Amino acid sequence: MCSSDLFFEWSMAPGLPRNHPQGLMQANPSCNHDEVTPNCITYRALISGLRTSPAHIAEAEICCRETTIGVGGPFPEGMWEKTINPDAKPADNAKIVVCVEVSNRRDQTYIIRAGLGTDGKAVLGVWQDKAGTDWVVDFLKEQRKTFSSVVVRAGAASPVFALLADMQKAKLPVTEWKGNEIPAAHGQMFDRVRDETIQHLPHGGLETAATSAVERFMPGGGWVVDINKSPTDTAVLYAAVGAVWGLGKVPQPP
Repeated sequence: MCSSDLFFEWSMAPGLPRNHPQGLMQANPSCNHDEVTPNCITYRALISGLRTSPAHIAEAEICCRETTIGVGGPFPEGMWEKTINPDAKPADNAKIVVCVEVSNRRDQTYIIRAGLGTDGKAVLGVWQDKAGTDWVVDFLKEQRKTFSSVVVRAGAASPVFALLADMQKAKLPVTEWKGNEIPAAHGQMFDRVRDETIQHLPHGGLETAATSAVERFMPGGGWVVDINKSPTDTAVLYAAVGAVWGLGKVPQPP
């Protein structure tokens, strides 16, 4: 006996941008039809939802498309994946900057290394991705000759700030990253990704954070990654942003 059940799906066609008018109508067929559905959704409400919802939520709830968490993020669509290069490496005489970040729960620490390539592009990669924080200062002391600066996000709200005193006591070359420099660094990172003047080695956690993180817009302009509203751990992405920012704080060889 054959089943005669039929299933219909209302969703935006694959490949269409999320703000495509016809695609939004495909996913929300009752839109603007208040003669059929009282208090129905309006096109204006859909556009507002796209502007205020994280990309992975907008895909599922507004566009009605199957999605993974690695959709969207703060960078131009598709550009983070485009700048992945597993063979990238800094120039032989490049000054190397490292940035240390600790997750909100202090259960994971990330260290990212960055340097300029021969073409002037920033090259970065995850150097360490390990649990806890008790190993960080000793590791950096052992590797001291391999980098020129350690970037640390300063401020009481920063989990890595608790390591700052020990780093200074160990006479590590610390560059404090604080205040307006944090949104400025996010802007620099955005420009490099958009203009393809950056290359980064593949790393699952970094890829997921960069393609799903939620922005928090600052009152005076600019934006930062929203640590609390992002769906995954963004510490590794903060480390990437900080390392690239730190490249501008050390003199580079000609």
